[in-house]
Amino acid sequence: MKYQILIVEDDKKEASYLRELLLQYEKEHEKEFEIHTFYDGESFLSSYQEADLVFLDINLPGRNGLDIAHELRKKDDLVVLIFVTDLAQFALKGYEVDAYDYMVKPASYTHLSSKLDRLLPRLEKRKKEKEIVLRTGKGIERIYPKEISYVEVRNHTLYYHLSDRTLSVSGTLKKVKEELQGYPFSYCNACYLVNLAHVKSIEGYSLKVDQATLSVSHPRKKRFLEEFNSYLEDNA
Repeated sequence: MKYQILIVEDDKKEASYLRELLLQYEKEHEKEFEIHTFYDGESFLSSYQEADLVFLDINLPGRNGLDIAHELRKKDDLVVLIFVTDLAQFALKGYEVDAYDYMVKPASYTHLSSKLDRLLPRLEKRKKEKEIVLRTGKGIERIYPKEISYVEVRNHTLYYHLSDRTLSVSGTLKKVKEELQGYPFSYCNACYLVNLAHVKSIEGYSLKVDQATLSVSHPRKKRFLEEFNSYLEDNA
């Protein structure tokens, strides 16, 4: 399992040192890290896609690390964030951006190792619970298949309907179905891909999925009922 790790540190010597510590841990614990380094917050934010773990220096030139962290959270609210700082008291503000922890420079291998020993099992569990990464107009959203009630397509836009919100991205239902391979999702018509675990009732050609009522098309009804009954038998 590969972990994507980003270092945001303007001091090249400190950045290189932290990278060497991570590589040491990777070798000793037989992990696989992909590490990228950024020397200022703006380039980090502008190129950010997704990551598992970010080491963020608080004392950056221009906007400080706390400001950068606030912007990061707008893009990705689940990435694990560890502040790196010269003075521990500044890191205490990390609760504002849901930081996992902080390290005081110069970082020691023992200190880093103990943090990773606690953190990586959590990340591994999260990565095994397949995440769907959606790039919406507001940034990155990470969701799990079990959270999805159904996915709808309208005018080449996908709408992921969850219990508490709806997320929209561009794409096709075919690609979504491929990504959700192995999970109990079935087409009830050409516009809807339904999570069978969220089906409440089926009456005629009407389907209740959580609080929504969807239509089942004539061509797809037989196959949908077969897949739904198979899901019920497997989860009896």
